[in-house]
Amino acid sequence: MSDKTTPELEHKPLGVKHTDKPTDDDCETTDHCDFVNEKEPLNKNNSSVKAVITNNKNDVNNKQTPPSTEGHVNSETRNTKLKKSNSYKVNNVKNQQNGNGHVLLSSAKIQQLEDELRKRSGLSRSGLILAIILIVLLFVLFTTLIVVIFLWPKNQAYPICKTPACLTSSAQILPMMNENVTACEDFREYSCGSWLRSAYDVPLQHKHNWDMKTQLSYQQKQKIRDLIVTLPMSPASSDVVTTLVTWKLKTMFDSCMDLENIEGEGHKPLAQVFTEVGNWIIQSNKLSANYHLWDTKKVLGKIHKEHDGTPFFRLDVVPDPNDALQNLIRVSPAGLGLPDRNFYFLENQYDSPIIKAYKEFIAEMIQHLGLTSIGAKQWADGVYHYEKRLAEITPEPNVLKNVYSGYKKITLREAKQSAPSVHLMDILVTTFPDAKPYESTQILVPENNYLEHLSNLISESDKEVISKYIMWNLAVQYFPYISNSFRQTLDVFTKAVHGEVQPLPRWEFCVDTLHKYMGHGVTALIQRHSPAPNLNPIERVFQAVKKTILSSYKQASWFSPELRSFILQKIESITMQVGLPTTFSQEQYVNDHYNSLYIFKSDFFKAIKSANVFRREEQQRRLVSPTEEARWIDALTSPDVSISYIVSANTINVPSSILSQPFYDPENTLPVIYARLGVELSHAILNSVSPWNVLYSSDGALLDAAFPAVNESIRCVVDSTPCVANSIVHALQRPSSTIANVTVYETITRIAAVRQAFKALQSQLDSSPRTHQPALESLDSSSVFFLAYTQSQCKVTSHQQNELLSILGDLSDTTLLKTILSQSTEFSDTFSCSTKTENICPLII
Repeated sequence: MSDKTTPELEHKPLGVKHTDKPTDDDCETTDHCDFVNEKEPLNKNNSSVKAVITNNKNDVNNKQTPPSTEGHVNSETRNTKLKKSNSYKVNNVKNQQNGNGHVLLSSAKIQQLEDELRKRSGLSRSGLILAIILIVLLFVLFTTLIVVIFLWPKNQAYPICKTPACLTSSAQILPMMNENVTACEDFREYSCGSWLRSAYDVPLQHKHNWDMKTQLSYQQKQKIRDLIVTLPMSPASSDVVTTLVTWKLKTMFDSCMDLENIEGEGHKPLAQVFTEVGNWIIQSNKLSANYHLWDTKKVLGKIHKEHDGTPFFRLDVVPDPNDALQNLIRVSPAGLGLPDRNFYFLENQYDSPIIKAYKEFIAEMIQHLGLTSIGAKQWADGVYHYEKRLAEITPEPNVLKNVYSGYKKITLREAKQSAPSVHLMDILVTTFPDAKPYESTQILVPENNYLEHLSNLISESDKEVISKYIMWNLAVQYFPYISNSFRQTLDVFTKAVHGEVQPLPRWEFCVDTLHKYMGHGVTALIQRHSPAPNLNPIERVFQAVKKTILSSYKQASWFSPELRSFILQKIESITMQVGLPTTFSQEQYVNDHYNSLYIFKSDFFKAIKSANVFRREEQQRRLVSPTEEARWIDALTSPDVSISYIVSANTINVPSSILSQPFYDPENTLPVIYARLGVELSHAILNSVSPWNVLYSSDGALLDAAFPAVNESIRCVVDSTPCVANSIVHALQRPSSTIANVTVYETITRIAAVRQAFKALQSQLDSSPRTHQPALESLDSSSVFFLAYTQSQCKVTSHQQNELLSILGDLSDTTLLKTILSQSTEFSDTFSCSTKTENICPLII
């Protein structure tokens, strides 16, 4: 080691007062500068530190360094000095930190750690930062997952229903829903949106609408078809065999399916009817009539007796309004070719597609019967304008529903005096000879002098106009049962009115025909070959709903004591009938019932004619010998799958066909059962005390107008209708006060039906074990109730059918659901929807 020292060290000797803190220039040439608060005083070890520094300085002075060309300390020596100086400072700082309890993370340490991580991972600085961020995020997610798992309930609040019925109903409910829409935004879309868009399992090409009840009806028809086609065919030579109703059902069905034989007959069967009734002749593709031999009185008598026709009016036998155990003849307005009188008064009716289609329908049918195109068009115009004159005197359907002003009782003597040109006495004697009508016989006729106006119309019309109208009205009812050219023309018109793309499959048409003419036989057959329903669960629902409704009426302060007492007594006495009573479904009873019905093998048209005669004879038997079952048998054997209230018997009718999936299964959860069966039963019970049925006593007799409950019930209805009508108008896509006023009574009943079924469900849930609907565990019982109810009401409808509903004054399912839910505080509370209290209509239970 050289004894020489560097010039710098010689001229600048180190002293005690000299500090070894690096200068700014030093920091620019080294990577290790520790920034320590210079103002912070040294600790108590300052003296020892100074001694160490002095000794180190002396050591440095004794060192030999290579000479620098410029006379300065080389970088190595300078770095060594700085490192030593820094080490002293670090030791001093650490001592300070340990003494004060504060830890300062050195940037050098961070840099060193960063370098080490980059070296080990091979990542760039930005890549390392990204990796650290990802690790932090994963840690947060993992922590969150642990917390969620820890807090997640170990068990459901209630067990899950795992019966096949529950699984099936969930499999039906879930695919219909559209969870992209909130329940409060559009509950119909939320409940049925996916089903409405996809038209899942909907044979709309044959139907103008499809909903859950239509599906039930379709399933029932399939069962009937399968049952009939598998019935054994016995030889027709046996007289005993041909009296069996099963043989008659199968023979009529087979003859209906025999299109080859029907096509071979052409229009000959209809031509024969024209000749027998009105001396009209269809020969060599020509239609001719001898108007001099025309007798309106005899023709009408023959049509009503032998063909169950409806020119000018309809004849049927109904319970006497004043004594439900007795029957009388009712004369109702009828005879229009379009679905409703309002079609004849449409604005711009000459541009109406339905009216155009109807005129074309008449003209083409008449051409099939032998007239030229010009003659057929003239006929069509004449028939349409005559029907329009008839529509002008026809009362609105809602007017006829008023039990006090819709119909009235008069004697045949009074009818003869006020409406001589109708010849009602002669027609009834011809139609019901065994009843022996006479001048003092009472009948029901429309209140608005319909018979008087009809008599004037007939007396002012010449024979040609009357005969063309009557024969056309007769022909229309037989067109579905003759050759293909007539059926195709009928299908075109039906499509224009309802929107069916294709006609019904032939088998379905034949089942409908059987149900129309042999409804009792079909119902008894299917009931005998089906397992008997378990009545206990149905009875429990009925009693629960009935109890809830009774409780609500007891609490309804707006009813007078007289009206409340009457309503409670009537509801208490209501009974329920599920399906046909066993006695009336037995084969022997049904065979006796249809004993006088003659069915001819391979002659479908003749079977239809025979069935028309049989139906009229059956009405005559009820007129002559009234029976208890006559009051309710028609409702029980109807193809309609709806639960209904029978006024004359104060009975709830539950058809067996409704007690099947997807509508009902006793193993379903309570919310699903009450949302469907419960609401239907609630609606039927409330119908007993709704307008206008509340005006009948529990024995089916019409109350006297002076009875205290009569005026009181009318007042309650009048007070509640304006609010509900406004709610309907608000829900309509095309607001119409007319539609609202026509449908308001039925809407009030349906609003109350949903409310009462919901209340009945809540009372049952309080006393019964609760279960979750599978795959819908996130929904409580109230939510499942409204979901299941709405899905039972959702309907796919053709455009033409929607137009028809608006003309008829009926509400679509969309409008009805909006109105019902808007009036349900239970719904808004269940789904936390904002509903203005002032919009909820009062005076509805």
